[in-house]
Amino acid sequence: MPHDSENVELQVTVVLPDGFYIYSMDESFSGRTSIRLKSQQGILESSDAWRPDHTPKAVDDPGLGQRVEKFFDKVTWSRILPLDKTKTAQVEVAGELTGQFCSSGTDGAGGVCKPIRPPRQFKATLTVSDTLQVPPKNPEQVPEAPQKGSSAGTAAQETKSRTIQLVPQFKGQTDPIRFDISLTPANAKSGDDVILEVKATVQKPWHTFALDQDPAMIGNPTEINLTDLNSLETLDSEFQPSHVPELEYPMEGVVQRVHFGEITWTRKLKCTGANPSVAGTIFFQLCNAGSCLRPTEVEFAFDSADDVNPAPAPTEGVSAVDTGTDGNGPSPSESSEATPEQSENVTEASQLTERGLFAFILGAFGAGLVALLTPCVFPMIPVTVAFFLKQSEKNHKSPIGLAVIYCLGIIGTFTVLGLLVAVTFRPTKLTELANSPGLNLFFAGLFMVFGLMLMGMFELRLPSWLLTWSSKRESTGGVVGALFMAFTFTLVSFTCTFAFVGGLLVIAATGSWYWPIIGMLSFSAAFASPFFFLALFPSMLRKLPKSGGWMNTVKVTMGLVELAFVLKFLSVADIGLSPDGLPRFLDRASFQIGWAVIAAVTGCYLLDIFRTDHDSPSTGVSPLRVLFAIGFLFLGGYISVGVFAAKAPDGMLWQQIAAFSPPDKSMITGGGAFGSAVASHDSDSHFLDFREAVKAATEKQQLLFIDFTGINCTNCRLMESSVLARNDVRDALHDLVQVQIYTDKVPGNMTTEEREEQLVYNQTLQENWYKDVTLPGYAIASPDGTIILSRFIGLDSSGGQQFLQFINAGKSAWDRRAAQVAGNTNKAIRE
Repeated sequence: MPHDSENVELQVTVVLPDGFYIYSMDESFSGRTSIRLKSQQGILESSDAWRPDHTPKAVDDPGLGQRVEKFFDKVTWSRILPLDKTKTAQVEVAGELTGQFCSSGTDGAGGVCKPIRPPRQFKATLTVSDTLQVPPKNPEQVPEAPQKGSSAGTAAQETKSRTIQLVPQFKGQTDPIRFDISLTPANAKSGDDVILEVKATVQKPWHTFALDQDPAMIGNPTEINLTDLNSLETLDSEFQPSHVPELEYPMEGVVQRVHFGEITWTRKLKCTGANPSVAGTIFFQLCNAGSCLRPTEVEFAFDSADDVNPAPAPTEGVSAVDTGTDGNGPSPSESSEATPEQSENVTEASQLTERGLFAFILGAFGAGLVALLTPCVFPMIPVTVAFFLKQSEKNHKSPIGLAVIYCLGIIGTFTVLGLLVAVTFRPTKLTELANSPGLNLFFAGLFMVFGLMLMGMFELRLPSWLLTWSSKRESTGGVVGALFMAFTFTLVSFTCTFAFVGGLLVIAATGSWYWPIIGMLSFSAAFASPFFFLALFPSMLRKLPKSGGWMNTVKVTMGLVELAFVLKFLSVADIGLSPDGLPRFLDRASFQIGWAVIAAVTGCYLLDIFRTDHDSPSTGVSPLRVLFAIGFLFLGGYISVGVFAAKAPDGMLWQQIAAFSPPDKSMITGGGAFGSAVASHDSDSHFLDFREAVKAATEKQQLLFIDFTGINCTNCRLMESSVLARNDVRDALHDLVQVQIYTDKVPGNMTTEEREEQLVYNQTLQENWYKDVTLPGYAIASPDGTIILSRFIGLDSSGGQQFLQFINAGKSAWDRRAAQVAGNTNKAIRE
């Protein structure tokens, strides 16, 4: 569309099904959306970046181990392109969009990801006159059509048309739609008007969508694009329907404009020379009351000769319920006897944001309470409250007023700090930084400093002049004095609170822009709460524990905990810097062993098995320290069992630990061929090439378990850390040859050429053999890979019961087939 007299604006809109999202163009995420311009005419090179029409939702994805950005429902990316004034032809831009769109587990979407494959092609054109007029043209500016001639010859010419017919094929459906495309008159001469008609005949109960269907109303509008015009120019700005669309109301708040039966779209052209020709595409989608076929694009072309050469037939659509097809190579030879299982919906992935924010608020509040127990803060509590009481006696007023002002001063100081962080790092900038491997390395170093500081290796102090300046102003008394007293207290406690505040702000940087504000508000509310309650109940001062060495124990313990965060940030950076998206230095086992060691060391410290230089001598260990020590030692032992035992624990705690750990993909390449690569996942071996897996299964006469997965597939990681990690599921798969088919990015030690070749093979296998590009997808197949016995798509919200049924259905189908073959053989022998 025109932007101004010097530029045009290219817009690419993506409309998503209900419950689905698409990733942003954030370059730190390898599964991002990408828009690439393949050709351009009439415009100059531009450095302008693609801009979305709204801010994406940023979420922590434990399955991917990083922060990702998601657009729900609909998003439009735009880019400004400068005009080439030396070109007189029309402006034309062609490109493609790649990426993936995933369901969030609600509204019927079963927690799956669908790659945009092949890339969605687009082409946009503007005439020179269009680019010179930013406002839309007035109707009277459109040239009037010449009057029809009255001669018999002219009338006869107009009744003859050149017509082609296209019948898109959809597997499992019998010609649900037919297109009859005509160009009238058939032998147009220069100056003649030409009518291009596109007639769609839709079979019941299907309908297609109107040209002006609102994409936000869960329906893809029909698009008719003219890609090539020779000796023809357009008179109408767009195609016109033969009748108005019907209105459908599939759900509350959704209005769709649809066509049933027959609909004809026409557009008026003018012949400008000899041998006119036109080519174009029709993008459409068919739906009925209960389902939709996938959006499809067909091509048509009228050449300049008398005959018609339609474009090649489109790729066949695929029915989501097919269980087998006939074909050569690794294709099922007949349909499965077992009905493919369909997974139920799971909790929407985007809800992790709300849960993450709630956990962050609780963590910030807890950090404020723990910070009160440090040596810089705890001794100040009774002194400060005593000051309130003395001031109230002197002025004959309640101490509650001063306590409220004092608490608000503390809360305001920390909240302003959070506000400064939020303003400094804008929403998009904050997310970009949070996804950066470099920033994660910086965070790892920062948390290392925090941890070592809490353990007493060194201290960070504020300039003395700042403390002096604040202390002088608190002596004024009253409201101003209370506020400056709160500010002074905040500065004095800086040495102990800096590690807590700094850590919270680092974690807040991985959330939405408002997280620093909420985090500091929660931290400071907890930090200030004792002063208010003790002013309200002064008698509780006598019940406070005395200051002592226990406060240093709190500091050291928190310092050791912060070292665990160092490992997490190092892991994210390691994966981000890896060329194949797999950990290189801090693998899954090293990460988990590191956590286990830190937990064990913390438990031993709390039991007073060793001390730091700043610890005071003690005569024993309190019961509370023993309880905390037991908790840390239990966690260390639990993680150790998960690392070294033959089978990992089967519980919610282990699932959370596994989800935050790096992927367990230790690749081994042997024999000099990438086909022999094997992946180790939770002590089970998986082939990475279907052909090698078939060879092994045929030799062993064992069934195949095929796992269609992806590096950037969150739901795949959730299935691996929950359902596939269950002992009963692993037992059920133990006697099957397992293969993982990566369809977005192939891991392992391969050359670039091998990796690309394997990826093409995997994608083709999924599309032509499995007949569904959904991730994750699972199948039980015969040893030779020719029969799919059962299928399972998406997440299993039952916790594993449905997945076990899918495995058993495949095994049962194979047993019945074997029994049938044995029976037929015995019958033949008897005969």
